[in-house]
Amino acid sequence: MYWLGSPAYLRWLAAGLIIAGALFVEFRPTHKVDHPFAAEAMHRGEPLSAVVWRPAPSDLLPMPDLDGSFAAVDIAKGEPLLPSHVSGAGYIPPNWWSIPVAMPFAAPIGTSVQLVDGTTRQLIEGVIVAQPSDDPFAIDPAALIAVPPDSAAAFAVAAATGQVTVLIASR
Repeated sequence: MYWLGSPAYLRWLAAGLIIAGALFVEFRPTHKVDHPFAAEAMHRGEPLSAVVWRPAPSDLLPMPDLDGSFAAVDIAKGEPLLPSHVSGAGYIPPNWWSIPVAMPFAAPIGTSVQLVDGTTRQLIEGVIVAQPSDDPFAIDPAALIAVPPDSAAAFAVAAATGQVTVLIASR
């Protein structure tokens, strides 16, 4: 008769330890940090200005760099901000083209510039949308400058041949 045998204390102990371990894993305290969320809907290219900070588990969402950043994609209200949502490049006006220009100095993103085409002596309006690389081993540190579509082709040719002078107004 099986029920007259000794009780299986070791099996009960093992089952109890498994249940206790599962309860600990499920209900253990988690470390939370403040993470940025979109306070309102933002469109691609807009500055990240409407941000609300909410607690989130520390290892759940990667932290984006919001310092002087712009929305790289359309962001819905309440959506967590991730590094893929954030761009260091500035706002490019609709239908404008951005072209890399060798610049030995850095200027803030969003700075309006005058570009002088060295071959035709023509002035072109532009906006700096990305700064040159900080890499000391870069062959030519290039900044991205956005230009209107009607002068993009001439500017691209002048930039490719190194015939561009960048003028920045003093404030």
